[in-house]
Amino acid sequence: MPHYHRSSFRTFILMMMALTLLVIGRLHATSNSRPPFNFTWPTKKASEVEGDLILGGLMMIHERQDDITCGPVMPQGGIQALETMLFTIDQINPILSSTVGFTIGAHILDDCDKDTYGLEQAVAFIKGSISNIDDTEYKCLDGTVPDVRNKVISGVVGASSSGTSIQVANLLRLFKIPQVSFFSSSPELSNKQRFEYFTRTIPSDHHQVMAIVQMIRFLKWTYISILYEESTYG
Repeated sequence: MPHYHRSSFRTFILMMMALTLLVIGRLHATSNSRPPFNFTWPTKKASEVEGDLILGGLMMIHERQDDITCGPVMPQGGIQALETMLFTIDQINPILSSTVGFTIGAHILDDCDKDTYGLEQAVAFIKGSISNIDDTEYKCLDGTVPDVRNKVISGVVGASSSGTSIQVANLLRLFKIPQVSFFSSSPELSNKQRFEYFTRTIPSDHHQVMAIVQMIRFLKWTYISILYEESTYG
């Protein structure tokens, strides 16, 4: 190697070493100047009912709040939906037990009115389906198939908001888990090509719009104002 090539290469190495030491020194000084960051994962709570057939539930128990995971409790919205589902299960289980010999259970979670957090919570509904895939490949020492700890969710009730239902429906369809919403009214959810496992007990907003148009025509209004929001609901 020529002398000037060796000299240039040596200079380049020294410059890189000096730059690396400078960056490490700045990072060390920055880390020492900042107070220690203590992060605590939010405690995930669930309402569970034992049964032979388990239904998942995704309710808006807490309000949305941007600075923390979940805000205050919604006593008139999410709590009522939760208690309604639990009450229905309590009423129907004695009939099912005496007639067909099985009961319905529940695994109900809180989405805190956030579509991203609701999707994160919905992962719990597919764990049983994932753990049951090809479980015959694993055998115990005595040759038996091991018991699956995660319960298989047969269907999901919820979510409340259309945005959360859209996110969750995209996940549940991969495992062919049916989903029934009681409050999601977005017309987007009527697309059965995308949401073939989703249904709801509330009409689409499309029918609401048609009713408003018919009312305007009937009253012969000539001037109206419209307020809307840029979301899947608005």
